[in-house]
Amino acid sequence: MPKIITDYMIEVSYDHAKMVYYNQMTIVDALKEIEQLSGMRQSSAKDYIGNFADMMAGSAYTRTMNKKATEYYLNGIKRDYGIEQLKLAVSSVSKHAKYYGALGNGQLRYVTDLAQRIGREILMDENE
Repeated sequence: MPKIITDYMIEVSYDHAKMVYYNQMTIVDALKEIEQLSGMRQSSAKDYIGNFADMMAGSAYTRTMNKKATEYYLNGIKRDYGIEQLKLAVSSVSKHAKYYGALGNGQLRYVTDLAQRIGREILMDENE
């Protein structure tokens, strides 16, 4: 039975993903701590940490995140790193949607919609 990803799991995984990204914590230690603090399975935590790194690089990630987590990560990147980094993250999310669609498993409409909405918000912010 799949475990539901809670808001707290999302928050804890985001914070630990940043620490792993900046080499302040090993992935092994982060996975253990995320599981201990939030109950998130290590396999899911590993996916979320990897997705964060891909978002920071603007690369397509291949593991799916739920809508709430995707939005939380994008908002966190905007808050913590600014608009230019958010642009890379939105590009990553768009690439993920294309990747997933190409698998033939259907579309991740929420991912596409989210990337488009935040992309529009970026343009509005830049035009102010």
